[in-house]
Amino acid sequence: MWCSTSKTLKPDNECSQKSWDLPLIDLSSKHLLDSAKNSPFEEARLKAVSTKESGAWLNALPVAFLGTLLDDESFRISVGLRLGCSICTTHKCRCGSTVNEKGVHGLSCKFSAGRFPRHSTVNDLIRRALTTSDIPAILEPLGISRDDGKRPDGMSLIPWSHGKPSVWDFTCVDTVAASHIDSTSKIAGGAADSAEKMKLKKYSTSRDQYILYPVAIETYGSFGPYATELFNLIERELIHKTDDNRARSFLIQQKLWSNDPSIRVVCLDDLKLRIQRFAPQFRGSSQQDAQEFLCYLLEGLHEDVNMAVDEPNPNPKPVLMEIDKSFSFNVDAMDSWSRFLIMNKSKFVDNFVGQLKSTLRCTFCGYCSETFDPFWELSLPIPQRSGQLSLSHCLDSFTSVEILDGEEKPTCSMCREKRKCLKFPKILVIHLKRFSQSVEFSEKLNTFVDFPLIGLDMSPYAAEDIVPCPNNLYAISNHSGTTYSGHFTAYCRHLYTKIWHEYNDSLVSSIPPNSLVSGDAYILFYQQEAHPKFEQRDVDSVKSYCSVADPDSTLRTVYSADNHDMFNTVVEKHETPVYLAPAAHSDPVDIVHSGPVLNFLSNTHYGYLHQQCCHSSGNRPHSSFPEKSMGYNLEGI
Repeated sequence: MWCSTSKTLKPDNECSQKSWDLPLIDLSSKHLLDSAKNSPFEEARLKAVSTKESGAWLNALPVAFLGTLLDDESFRISVGLRLGCSICTTHKCRCGSTVNEKGVHGLSCKFSAGRFPRHSTVNDLIRRALTTSDIPAILEPLGISRDDGKRPDGMSLIPWSHGKPSVWDFTCVDTVAASHIDSTSKIAGGAADSAEKMKLKKYSTSRDQYILYPVAIETYGSFGPYATELFNLIERELIHKTDDNRARSFLIQQKLWSNDPSIRVVCLDDLKLRIQRFAPQFRGSSQQDAQEFLCYLLEGLHEDVNMAVDEPNPNPKPVLMEIDKSFSFNVDAMDSWSRFLIMNKSKFVDNFVGQLKSTLRCTFCGYCSETFDPFWELSLPIPQRSGQLSLSHCLDSFTSVEILDGEEKPTCSMCREKRKCLKFPKILVIHLKRFSQSVEFSEKLNTFVDFPLIGLDMSPYAAEDIVPCPNNLYAISNHSGTTYSGHFTAYCRHLYTKIWHEYNDSLVSSIPPNSLVSGDAYILFYQQEAHPKFEQRDVDSVKSYCSVADPDSTLRTVYSADNHDMFNTVVEKHETPVYLAPAAHSDPVDIVHSGPVLNFLSNTHYGYLHQQCCHSSGNRPHSSFPEKSMGYNLEGI
């Protein structure tokens, strides 16, 4: 299917995500540009938004105190302009011009409220970035010479680039303005390039004393060459001066997803060195526990991108809360979960964290109390030291009634505790507790635990009224050896080919599914399927809508299959009336043409589904799928 869709052969480097994506994106881009040949406006827009810089803002973490959290209206307009959608009704501007439904007049009108803020914001960003890199800079210096009267937007106070102080002057040019449309419809960034050349000419007499950076950015996001050079230099200085781990992580991520066929193995020594700076227990080459490292890595990444900005309550209720009997079970569960999310809000929490309910019942007085506990993984005991058992036996042992005694004993002389799952994460991490500690020594349990590859049913371990989705295995961490000496390997299932591979240091080889289950399995990674509730769609409404002629929808929205899967699974039970998106990788009503990598949706259909699922009154979708969600994941051209 992929070969027929992309009209090319299967990529040589199958492990590279980029090698699967690029042919389809290039093909989609070609089709879009071919359909826009008779419209200079559409050609200019499509070429501008296809540049690397144009979509970078969609990948920014939406954090309020960093200024990257757009309000809903700004986000709607930003995405609408990029997709070429209608964003307003036709009306008259204060300047007397007619504003059409595309709304592009406001990008360059002298009465536009956004012209001054965007100019001052970019200049302040450059100044603050230089200052953070220990390069002091000022805005609007009186002049770079005493007699020329020219005032650039900013200047560094010390030499740093090519041994000279730097001067920059910023301008934002309208991609689709009548004066630029001829150049921007032929080449992306044509208007920015011309504007930078004009700035260079303006400051030509000062280039002996300063390094001049004319910074030109188009309204649709294209950068001029000097703007790109300046931001690349500042990025390198920031990484060098701040040693920011996240900046390094982004570079490592680029390296991992590289399409270079010569890069078959990525060495993560640099990542290990940075982690052990903050976690000395991982120093050296001695054997470490993979589960402990995974917990540290996930929670550390979560803290790095945590979007929670609320100040902590000076007298907070604990997340582990005893249930108030005056409230219903669901109200208390949601209250406990909401308080956890106040200080923990990230994609890692969305995907990896679930919620447990623990019931404590006194065998003497009969009193029963219930508490809630968020979890990143389920650490399951192995109830026997040898032989063979199933994963369900371990889950039964984890959720079974336990008599608390000794140091764990509560106020009463004997109590019984039972655990159930309230909320299952999208990625369920199951840790098999193979290492047991005793007073004298530690030992490893090599018990063979049989586990399903598809359709793991967690319903027997769910709290009442909770209907969990089936889970499919996609990765295994294995440990061979003893407590004191051993070796870790991993099995992973490719996202698109569905082929399992074994990762053993620098060696990668395919492995048949019947060889995956072994006594060395240590950590299991399961992913939720789409909820069966969402298979029942209001197909008639969609068909009725699609029967309406759509002559203007030659342009199409492109978004990833991963986002399509999320579109079908993130909405929780009872939180949306009708979910109109078809199931992932299916084509029931010929709206979404699903392939293994990308999905295509006409702009009108996209707007309709977006309105139904994100703007309908009453029940809104779950917070994991806010109005911005689809926009952040757009890979459209």
